Order: sequence, then C-alpha cells, then structure tokens
Amino acid sequence: MRWLTLILVMMMAAMSSEAQKTSFEGLKEINGVKMYFKVVGEGDPLLVVHGGPAMNHDYFLPHLLPLAKKHQLIFYDQRASGRSDIPRDSSKSISHEIMVADIDAIRREFGLKKIDIFAHSWGAKLAVNYAMDYPENIGRLILSNPVTFSHEYDSLQIASIAAKTTGHNADRKKVLVSSKEFLDADLGVYKQVLQLNYITSFFDTTNIEKLDIVLAHDFFRQNASLMKGLYRDMGKYDINYYPHLRRIAIPVLILHGKADNIPLEADERLMASVSNGTLVVFDSSGHFPFIEENNKFTDAVTAFLNRNN
Repeated sequence: MRWLTLILVMMMAAMSSEAQKTSFEGLKEINGVKMYFKVVGEGDPLLVVHGGPAMNHDYFLPHLLPLAKKHQLIFYDQRASGRSDIPRDSSKSISHEIMVADIDAIRREFGLKKIDIFAHSWGAKLAVNYAMDYPENIGRLILSNPVTFSHEYDSLQIASIAAKTTGHNADRKKVLVSSKEFLDADLGVYKQVLQLNYITSFFDTTNIEKLDIVLAHDFFRQNASLMKGLYRDMGKYDINYYPHLRRIAIPVLILHGKADNIPLEADERLMASVSNGTLVVFDSSGHFPFIEENNKFTDAVTAFLNRNN
C-alpha cells in the first residue's frame, strides 16, 4: 500500500505543477507600449492588477499561485512599472484613463469577450474605473484591500500608521533617508525604506519577509514618469467615488484585513455602495491577506469566482 500512496502523492504533485505551469512570459505591445506579462495556470482567465503606482506584479508571487489550479492568472506590469516600458512622453502617455484603457486592450489581446479582475490596493482604482467605463466587458471584480474612494478616511489611516510605527523603525528610517546611498538613488536602501513603510501594514510584522519587493533598475525614472502623468489628470480622478459606484452592477468581492491601516468602515461603505457586493474580513491579516492568511484568501476567491451570481 505504501508504494500506491507514494504514486498517488507523486501524481497529485505533478497535477499541481502542471496547473501552475507558465504558458507565457514576456512582452506584448499594448496601446503602443511594450508591457510585461506572466500567464500561469489554466481555466477561466483572471487579470491581476497590482498596486502602486510604480510597483509591479512580483509581490503577488508565489502567494496567488494556488488560484492557478483552477484559473489562468494573467499578471502584468502596468506601463512604466516593473519590466514594462516607460512611454516616451509620460505627460501624454500616462494617465488614469490610459491605464484603464490598457486593461481593455489586454482583454482584447487575449481574445476574451469578458474578463474577471483581481485588483489590489491602488490597482482597485483602475479596476473600479474599468468596471464603470466598460461594464459590458467585465464579469466579476475582486478588490483586495482597496484604497479608499474619498479622502474622508485619510486621517484614520495616518493615525493608524503613527500608532503602529515603533521608535526603532522611525529612527532607522530617518538614518536611511538621510544616507548618501539613499540620496544617490541606491535601490537596495530604497527597498529597506519601503519595507519599513509596509511593516505597519501587517498583522504579524515578521510576515514582511514574505513580501517580495522587486524594484526595476530604472525604478526612479519610472516613478517620476508615473507621477508626472497621473498628477496631470488628478482633478478628474481624485473625487468621491462612492455616489457613483452604484453603476457597478456585476458581483464584487471585497477583501479586508483587520490590521490594515485602511479602516474597515471604508470597505463597509464600498460594499454598501456597489449593487452586488460581498465583504470578507480577515482577522489575522493586514494589507496583504494573500500573504498572511493564504488558505482563507484562496478559498474566498475561489468560492466567489465559482458561484452562480
């Protein structure tokens, strides 16, 4: 019987490996810009929209890969992010509207009539705008720890960060940002600063080691291009979204980690604002429930994608 059990274990491992097989990795031209893609798994496609701006898809890995057992995960780096190109004229080629249009161009590139979207943090703003601007092209929407959709909660977030910032980490950050290496745009030092910023976003601060922050070699130029382009149309997109969200009629899953600096009230309001929303709260997570409570996260997303309405 032991040999039979061993064979079954090996078969299951092989099936799991096959389910998470990378079917494409490289650049595709989207709306005139070469953008980086990594496509993993098989099944109904799920487009993964990373946070930022200026982050990339790497921090999702390997945490989202359990979803690839039943779904084709389409990871991509937004324009001027990660391994994707920086447009030549960021003042004209980077904006919220263009980055939302990129999502629809990706849908067409992959030959999809409709697309399901998973968006995290700031990426939720792009996804929500996509759901409102292209309602006929989206099936389901998952918003994991989304940014707030008005400035009413800013003071609560600032207070939460301050309360969870230890004196040691504050002092360490001051040393780093005043160092010659930081002023010389050393990526290694900047990564340490980001880790100190993100540590207050975890329920268990030791889990910061599981957050893979990958900075592109031209990260600072990317960041400058994004800020230049996005701030240009900030007036149009820096609004109170909540009164407009009723237009989103598709099923929406909202994931919230209780230890996030973004208050639960914001996600409760978001759920009440959309027409068909479901809120799942993670008691032992912060801003990254796919890292801190991976099994619960995977189960919640899988159940939502497989339900009938």
